[in-house]
Amino acid sequence: MLRRAASQAALYLRNQIQPSGFFVYRRDAARPEWAAKDYNLLRHAGSLYALSEAYALGDPAFGLHELLHSATRLQTWLKPLPGLSGTLAAWSQPGINDTVAHEQVKLGGSALALLALTAVFRIDNGAIDITVLERLADGLLALQRGDGSFICKWIPEEGGPQKSWKSLFYPGEAAFALVRLSRCLPSTHSERWRKGAVSALVYLARLREGKALSGIPLDHWALIATGELLADEPPNGDIYNQLRLHARQVVEAMLARQHTGFAQPGLHGAFSASGSTTTTATCLEGLLGVRSLFEDDLPIREALADACERGVSYLLRSQLREGVWNGAMPSLLDPTPSEVRIDYVQHALSAFLAQLSWCSAEPDSVRAPVPLTSKSPPSTPVGLTDEICNEALGLGLRFLLACQLDDGGLTYEVPLAPAKPPTGRHQVREAGGVWGLALYLDRPSLSPQQREAVWASLERSLAWLQTHSACARGLRWPIPPDASSGYLGTAALYGLALVEMLAQPDCPRLDEKQELLQELLAFLMSCRSSRGQFHARYRLDDGSPFSDPSPYFDGESLLLLTRAARVLGLTPYAVPASVAGDAMFKAYAQQAVERQELSDTCKGFYQWGSMAFTELYLFQPGELRWLERTLAMADWILDVHKVLGRKRNTGYAFEGLVSAYRLAHLAGSESSMLRLRTAIEAGLGRLCTWQLGSSVQSAQLQAVLPRNPLALGGVLGGPQDTLLRIDTTQHQMHALLLAERHLGLRPV
Repeated sequence: MLRRAASQAALYLRNQIQPSGFFVYRRDAARPEWAAKDYNLLRHAGSLYALSEAYALGDPAFGLHELLHSATRLQTWLKPLPGLSGTLAAWSQPGINDTVAHEQVKLGGSALALLALTAVFRIDNGAIDITVLERLADGLLALQRGDGSFICKWIPEEGGPQKSWKSLFYPGEAAFALVRLSRCLPSTHSERWRKGAVSALVYLARLREGKALSGIPLDHWALIATGELLADEPPNGDIYNQLRLHARQVVEAMLARQHTGFAQPGLHGAFSASGSTTTTATCLEGLLGVRSLFEDDLPIREALADACERGVSYLLRSQLREGVWNGAMPSLLDPTPSEVRIDYVQHALSAFLAQLSWCSAEPDSVRAPVPLTSKSPPSTPVGLTDEICNEALGLGLRFLLACQLDDGGLTYEVPLAPAKPPTGRHQVREAGGVWGLALYLDRPSLSPQQREAVWASLERSLAWLQTHSACARGLRWPIPPDASSGYLGTAALYGLALVEMLAQPDCPRLDEKQELLQELLAFLMSCRSSRGQFHARYRLDDGSPFSDPSPYFDGESLLLLTRAARVLGLTPYAVPASVAGDAMFKAYAQQAVERQELSDTCKGFYQWGSMAFTELYLFQPGELRWLERTLAMADWILDVHKVLGRKRNTGYAFEGLVSAYRLAHLAGSESSMLRLRTAIEAGLGRLCTWQLGSSVQSAQLQAVLPRNPLALGGVLGGPQDTLLRIDTTQHQMHALLLAERHLGLRPV
């Protein structure tokens, strides 16, 4: 995907080169017949530079003819600086390029012209006269002051050098052009060019030394120049250290401004509040230009890898891919983009090429798509570790929070790649997502910001529930939108979420939540069947129950009763829970466990029954049947159901297995503990490779480009799935939360 995006961007730029050698500088994607008449010398040179870099990396999308034609046009704008016949500079001319009133030299124009022509020279050293490159470099040095700064503009009709006029990017462009030429064309002059680049970058470093992060400009050209220069500089010298420190300042300023949350999911990965694709692309060019300088600095190295992955994914989502606009880059991520300029495309192309170069990509014909990450997929089985568990839980929380809709409801399926999410609803899975978020409240390592975000999300979810429910006779039942009837699991899962909230000392509006839970519990009890189980469904108009029991909804209801009794002290529910537990074990699990036979009902009841039986044993320690049944069902899921060998996601099962481990520990059964822990660490470790964005994610997930920003942290339900379900992630995160707590894993 990344190589194809780069090739399409290069092809788009090539197609803008006209017989005159000019580019079609600006188009309107909404008006294909329109092309702007204004022009810009700097963007002509920048586009030629990016195209030449693409050609040098072996892009087959175009031949050399177009590059040479554009380079010839560029050279028609070169002539000496006044009084300096040995120099050359790029002159912007009224009526030809730029909207300038007078003929003038812009430092950036000369720098980019030198970069572009040097890039063409590297492809075909017979196409560009060496003296042109040397004289352009001398023209840059002629504009440099003794302190390393530059005169950025020269207008003869206004007195020549415009000493007070400054540009953020021109000095970095000039430094990059000088150091690039010195590396490309070793000669008696190369050291002079290199010293000019060093002086320019040292000046910028001193200018910004000690500034607060908010005051550091996003000077990507200075970063690119620094990376190019220090590639040949001995490490740990004074210059190296000074420029590396300056690079780190700019890097940290860029990282601080990237959108990484989901308040505006469409902007995830962008480096601009407006969503500017060019700002994102230029920041990526700079970050990728200095990545090699921080290979020995783990925190900044990992931050750079993640930022570049997010940023490139944003650009991939923005790129146009239809008709004559195939490969173009609009100014903003927008379903109906308007203006497209060649510099928007050029900077995106340069960012794509930099990422490809960093990944050392080979042609698509001989390798899989290039993963946008510095982390390689695991080649050996992954076991659950402190680090993996902590990372997975952080990513999972991000995914669950991102699934919340504006109205407080949840989306239950998220596409892996950017696409409109499915429009259907699933009442049980959405309620399960709310419970999944509430479970995080009991995690001691949750940061204050995370805790605040969880509470805010839960409050919106409860407001949604109250809007979409009915209450009569002290009973409350959910009325999900677009549903013909209600599933009892929906009410049970909202009740479970409330139990987790009410167990927290910082629970807001306690009385209101207690009343809401009591109403849901009363409704649940009204749905009991004569055998102590529960009817699976209810009518939306009056809440009356119907339908045979379900192993899933029975298990969810049983867990709610047991948690309410033990955690909140609502002891009247203990006896009906105990009666229901006996009835459910007999109905769903006893035969399968005793005969060691496969059973869909036992599998459906497994994790819910294990968690509920654990609660019953903790509430009634003398009742050994709950412990024995939990351990027996664990043996069944491992030996008969063979959960470790299943091809689809089995995160749900580990909620039950960790519960069994907890009881084995209480019983002092070391053999059971060892067996269960081994299975848990192997199984959950493997499933962590199915999480999008994980450092141990599978090669298949690494190859998903572009990625839907909402999908980050979601977990695959199966190897070939393209939709991430909220319940799959929620169950796996709950299993990891239980493992973190009961296996003694430490947040890191």
